[in-house]
Amino acid sequence: MRLITVLALSTILTACGGGNTTTTDTPTVDSAPVVNAGMDQSVIEGANVTLTATASDADGDAINYTWTQTSSGTVTITGATNTSTLSFTAPEVATDTTYDFTVTVTANNVTASDDVSVTVMDETAVADALAEYEVLFADASLAKPLEIASCEIGGAATNCLSIEINSYPSFTVGPFCPRTTTDTTENAGIWIKDGSGTVSEVDGTFITNLSTFYNDPNWQMFDPNTNEVFYTDTTAQCQLAANPDPSAELENFCVECTVSHLDEIQADGAITTTYLIPINPVNAATANANSSFGVSFSGVTFDRSAPLSIIESNYNIAPFDDCGGHINPNVGYHFHAVTNESDCHGEVETSAGHAAQIGLALDGYPIYDRLNGTTEPTGLDNCNGVESLAEGYGSEIGYHYHVNPGGENQILPCLTGEIEGDAGGPPGGPPGGG
Repeated sequence: MRLITVLALSTILTACGGGNTTTTDTPTVDSAPVVNAGMDQSVIEGANVTLTATASDADGDAINYTWTQTSSGTVTITGATNTSTLSFTAPEVATDTTYDFTVTVTANNVTASDDVSVTVMDETAVADALAEYEVLFADASLAKPLEIASCEIGGAATNCLSIEINSYPSFTVGPFCPRTTTDTTENAGIWIKDGSGTVSEVDGTFITNLSTFYNDPNWQMFDPNTNEVFYTDTTAQCQLAANPDPSAELENFCVECTVSHLDEIQADGAITTTYLIPINPVNAATANANSSFGVSFSGVTFDRSAPLSIIESNYNIAPFDDCGGHINPNVGYHFHAVTNESDCHGEVETSAGHAAQIGLALDGYPIYDRLNGTTEPTGLDNCNGVESLAEGYGSEIGYHYHVNPGGENQILPCLTGEIEGDAGGPPGGPPGGG
């Protein structure tokens, strides 16, 4: 009986872990290294190209690199293929040609790979493109000649057209604000009431009727005894009006900055703006509505929407001239609307019946006037872009934009392509940066 009890107890203890146990070591798994081959590049034939990979290994193992060309075509490697960098001279090409490379890293016999591409651009084609741009911008007010410059578009190194514009164009700018309530449209510009979608002539009668126009008796922008309009006539007032916070001192003022004001401000240094526009546009994953839109062939920025509600909150208007532009003391003259006035944009006539090309978008696609003759364009996407309309116009146009009507306070809804860096800058124009 005692023997049976002992055996039973022994069985229970063993079942509950009370007996001898065996421990098995779990094998350590080596982590795979992480590698990045760097950004894609576009270069001109004959350029020196360097690809630089970065890699890390969580286990701290030594990392070995191996580069392999995976595309057809031959490039002459000028350095080793077993380091983090690979160098070669871009070969001569008849047309733009892409060369693909893979870098493989090994750490303690565990590997990882990443790919990178280099597009070699035909030097003659690039030179031809520059020559075409020089013709299009022939009448522009440029701070220096057009040139091809390195840039980054959509995370890839490439080549862009570099455009540096002056603070105001060569054509006559203004007028903006009338001086008296008897001034006609010849002596004043235009205005867009926030949300109205319509353009109003800012003559003396318009100033007189502002309280009715806005349905607010606090609008009083003229002296009823002299009929003189209150406007920003000094450089100091021009600069104060450009402050993002409306100034009570300028309440019920017609806000304008003139070329004379700009010249005084630029006595200490010229105000210029430089844009880098890709020669080969790259479609973006998401449309961009937060930048300036482009540059006219007259050398003027097609700017983003003016902050009309901020301007009007201080009982101000900041008229555009008949070309749809006005002056900000920090960035110069710029467009917020495209009007029917001629000689504003450096229009380039195209095939019969199609709208004139008026500029270049910051993503590299061309910008055209609103109407094809007297007809609204059809098939526009959400950015006012449309693919080639070769049929009916006798030539290949390709993807391009058509501007909005002038009363929209939005030259384009957005851009479909990638743009270089932060091409927006501050919204230009007084007050509140509009």
